Amino acid sequence: MLVWRKSSASGPAGDNCVEVSLGSRVVVRDSKVKGGPCFAVSSLAWSSFLVSVRRISGASRGRSQGEIWTLT
Repeated sequence: MLVWRKSSASGPAGDNCVEVSLGSRVVVRDSKVKGGPCFAVSSLAWSSFLVSVRRISGASRGRSQGEIWTLT
């Protein structure tokens, strides 16, 4: 069974984001379509993706890295 986590950057209703399930592989889905398609990537690929997003988003929005992609 997958345990889903949502970004703290999700909208007020909590449905304007992606959700991830962390494990040996990271599974990603659209929070608005919980029964819809998912995709999986390696933990290393997910970590590399987050590093890139944090670097780009933090610089362009003036936010700290933790603010952008904190999972709840």
